[in-house]
Amino acid sequence: MPIALFVLLETWLWLHLRPLVAGFLELRIWRVWGAALTGWLVRRSPWQAFACFALPMLALLPAKFLDLWLLKGGHVLWAVALLIALKLFSFGVLAFIERACRPALRRLPLYRHIYAFVQRLRRWAKRQTRPWRLWFRHMRERLRSDQEAD
Repeated sequence: MPIALFVLLETWLWLHLRPLVAGFLELRIWRVWGAALTGWLVRRSPWQAFACFALPMLALLPAKFLDLWLLKGGHVLWAVALLIALKLFSFGVLAFIERACRPALRRLPLYRHIYAFVQRLRRWAKRQTRPWRLWFRHMRERLRSDQEAD
């Protein structure tokens, strides 16, 4: 169950951060620079696009090790804050790169296999958490009906 919840949380973050990234790219400062970067990313070959997709994840590894060091040192709040910041940043950057490089990435068998695996993992997580989601929905509706009755 914890793995399924983690997968669903990652999926939820991915889906909900895409619009935030799009909104961020609409800011005046990003219109020119973001359009130039998108144009550059779109012209990449499949393997170059894969490298553009993988490099930000590798670049964040030192910060993730710092997060583990903070956690080991008992600085739980700082570790959680850093983890949240890393997640937000990495999801935003990866959503931007994935959208720009999607046509090139989909030509790579490796990417298609990873993408298919992630989709299967998401479906598995939904199946694993279905009873809990139904219970939660039922309880929320019950609370609403109780509040309306008052």
